[in-house]
Amino acid sequence: MSGFIDLKQAQSYGDRARSDYRAEVLGEISDATALKIVTQDVQLAESYILEKRQPQAWENADNLYRALVTPKSWPGTDVPMSNLSMPVVLEGVEKIMPVIFSALFSDKTPFLLTPTEKPLRKSRALRPRSSAGHQSLRV
Repeated sequence: MSGFIDLKQAQSYGDRARSDYRAEVLGEISDATALKIVTQDVQLAESYILEKRQPQAWENADNLYRALVTPKSWPGTDVPMSNLSMPVVLEGVEKIMPVIFSALFSDKTPFLLTPTEKPLRKSRALRPRSSAGHQSLRV
């Protein structure tokens, strides 16, 4: 089974990304070049999504969640069949959501983040501040 990096498009993309990154670091990138990079990235992402048939998988998952029943009729007649749905997936997700939310966000302020750089710099990296009773988040 081959991965994304083995694709010819991915290898050419990696070379282009490195050269564009160097240009960006040196400050030599124009608006037209940036637009071209973004457009190519979007096209690459769209083609990947369509090749993997992800929209169909998303539709199937959504139909399972909503318990969508397609209208059908009895064979050889125009008499419609019953369209009663059973939202089993929806009920399961709704039942487990409060447990997950309370586990992740149990404190009054679940995550404390403080900047590590001066605000005028390019990088606005955040680092967690460990405090008693609060969860730390690594960014």
